[in-house]
Amino acid sequence: MKLATFEFRGEEKWGFVMENPADGQLWVFEPAAVDSQLQESATTTNGYSVSMPEFMENSVWPDTLVDFLKLEDAGMDTLRRMEGFLKVFLEQSDEARMRFCGHPLSDVRLCAPIPRPRLMWGLVQNCPTFIRSNPARTSSNLYPQGHQRPMGSVVGDGQLFVHPKDAGLLAFNVELGVVIGKKGRYIPVNRAMEYVAGFTVVTDSSTAGYMKAMDTGSPDVYSAQASTDWYVGATMSWGGKMTDAHCAMGPFLTTKDEIGNVYDLLVYTKMGGHLRDRAHTSALLLGVERVIQWYSSFATLYPGDVLHLGTMGTDGLKLPEKFAYSGPDCTIDSEIERVGYLKTPVLNLNCPDWRSGDDETVTMHESPAVRYYMKKGLGEIGEAREWKVENVPQFYTVFKNYKAIGPKEGLKVLKTPRFLCAPNTALGRSGQEAELPPRCGSLEISVELAMVIKKLAKGVKAESAESYILGFLPMVSLTDSSFDDILVEPTTLQEKGLPLVYGRWADGFNAVADTPVPMRVKDAFRKAMTLSAGGQTVKNDTSEYICDAASALEFITRYITLFPGDVITLGHTENRIRLNRDEIADGMEIRGEIEDVGKAVFTIRRSTAPDNSKPVNQLKL
Repeated sequence: MKLATFEFRGEEKWGFVMENPADGQLWVFEPAAVDSQLQESATTTNGYSVSMPEFMENSVWPDTLVDFLKLEDAGMDTLRRMEGFLKVFLEQSDEARMRFCGHPLSDVRLCAPIPRPRLMWGLVQNCPTFIRSNPARTSSNLYPQGHQRPMGSVVGDGQLFVHPKDAGLLAFNVELGVVIGKKGRYIPVNRAMEYVAGFTVVTDSSTAGYMKAMDTGSPDVYSAQASTDWYVGATMSWGGKMTDAHCAMGPFLTTKDEIGNVYDLLVYTKMGGHLRDRAHTSALLLGVERVIQWYSSFATLYPGDVLHLGTMGTDGLKLPEKFAYSGPDCTIDSEIERVGYLKTPVLNLNCPDWRSGDDETVTMHESPAVRYYMKKGLGEIGEAREWKVENVPQFYTVFKNYKAIGPKEGLKVLKTPRFLCAPNTALGRSGQEAELPPRCGSLEISVELAMVIKKLAKGVKAESAESYILGFLPMVSLTDSSFDDILVEPTTLQEKGLPLVYGRWADGFNAVADTPVPMRVKDAFRKAMTLSAGGQTVKNDTSEYICDAASALEFITRYITLFPGDVITLGHTENRIRLNRDEIADGMEIRGEIEDVGKAVFTIRRSTAPDNSKPVNQLKL
């Protein structure tokens, strides 16, 4: 089957795509409407009065494709039965009635199949060319290396890539998107494919906006500092991938039964319909199963999560400068055999002479997810008590943001923050347990100051930042060292840097208080901080931070929209607590407190699940 999310007359819907035998066109049918019409059509004279199949109980279907995927295998089996029955019904029975249940694809506006993904995790350096084409590489650590994208970056087939002013060149490549269809943790590699609902096409693109904006002390796009400070390089590169309306997905979710061997598919990248790159899905160092097994070894996967597995051909195809890459004939096209053909027009805001004709995109907001929030009246949280940690859309971490970073770690103090996005499930509520994965080694524990975003935020200036902050929270964060333990030398900076990022991605590893405390920015940055764990206590102060809430907001929102309820932690300060594996006990309490902001407390528990997270061997050349 092919499943789609689409807009019809301004309303977002979902359905399955099939050819209507009456006119030979592709239609998208809404399951709830089909179910209802089929039940109403059953009469004694057409023979269906007692034999009409029952699909969903009371014809009540989920409102979104993600909610449908939460029904897991039972839901998918039901939809397949409906698709098969409808095909014959259209051929033999009442095709006229069923026209009320669907739409020709030409009459709808496709969205990304998962328009606002909770997890949009994209891998990098997952192709042999990164090693084969670099004579200096003598080895590669084979664990998934990747970044989390915010939902504001996602667009669907036919929706605009909007390239910001002064953001540099636009680069892109096609990637295999994997859509999760079943909730799972500690998934063994031989069962991983059972958790896949299907596949989609992803056009991964990036801008140089954050490269140009980063305070590196160098005019170069990639400064010398980025070659020694991985967090600078990650912000510069992956910040561009988080830019609003810069990751296309679609056109459909193609279920895995239609694909066959997912490692035997041709892949194409095109510009304006003309071939630019050809590759093959066999050119993945780590495949679907091993990536799922690895991620689920420390965090839960949920239906509707999307993993895209990196380029299989040329990485970051740049659009030629002489090509304005703006206009009705300028499209970035990606195709994966049997999965789909994804076509994305480009609107370059540096080319004011062309207008897309899409008034909504130009005048309302470039991101479909933001437009959805605005239409639904979700653009602002009224009061701090309305915020719930379980409803947090996105979680951002600022790294290496304390004034003693030079003598402590040999890194430079920067005026702009090093930041990345993380899965929202890494957040937990104060008072809950944090489950340590079987793989967990030693822990680094910190108390941090976090802020909660009050309303949709884009292009925020530091002087107006307070109006975008709902309040501040104390956060206690765990970093699991086991990701660092798997590294085999020699490593790249990225291989060394990512373990500290992944180390705090485990479910609930960042505990926060229940309610943010409203406070002026300047007042929040002169508060005492206390952390206790394992019989140790350390003291810090929020004045240790280099970038405060206002400067962090100004930088992050330069190209990225923050959503109401998003959480941003300003990271650890100088003093942390380190516990070796044998110092960590079940039921151990960890407590963090920030003066006038509150306390965050949780206990830790070791998982009893089998450890199926053993790293794959290093690839030696």
